[in-house]
Amino acid sequence: MKKYKSLFLLSGFCIILVAFRVIWQQHFIFSFLFWNLFLAWLPLLFLNNLSNEKWSLKNLILIGLTLVFLPNSAYLITDMVHLRHSLHSPTFWYDLVMLFSFSLAGCLINFIVINRLKLFLANFPSRNIQILALSAIYLSVGYGIYLGRVERYNSWDALLHPLAFCSDMIHLIFSQDAFYIIGFTTLFAIFIAVLDYVFHSISANNE
Repeated sequence: MKKYKSLFLLSGFCIILVAFRVIWQQHFIFSFLFWNLFLAWLPLLFLNNLSNEKWSLKNLILIGLTLVFLPNSAYLITDMVHLRHSLHSPTFWYDLVMLFSFSLAGCLINFIVINRLKLFLANFPSRNIQILALSAIYLSVGYGIYLGRVERYNSWDALLHPLAFCSDMIHLIFSQDAFYIIGFTTLFAIFIAVLDYVFHSISANNE
């Protein structure tokens, strides 16, 4: 985990910002960010436990869990909506930096996880299959963000109540909000893909 030292530093900074605000304002309004950051880290922790046997059952389970929890990292971006609580408050600029720091941490975790998944996708012989799988990951992240932010689902709903979860997903697909769901999902999928490309280009140029 030493290679994630800078990410640990950023996450620690995020935690300190929230902790200081709680002490300063004597209010726990942003304490949920602790939990959201923990959930954002889970996919990275899952991938860090992969074994050298690429197609082992353990690896498949860990990758499955990674995909289920991956939207939690990019979900931190949407926590910026809570800045509305500070619009007319003296804490506005502090809260802006705090929420942006969490968003940045989420974006970086998302980038690292997706690039680790790309290494796994490289095992597929067809380049077209790799591209389709990567596109599916982007879309699943976008859809996961929608489910969390709008429908208020949690990642573990898919694990603990799979039948009810699948039933709800089918209902959403055929609901009157289908076009909104598609638009929301596509927007965030493209956003994640662009961020992935930008971060990858920057890291490649600095090697």
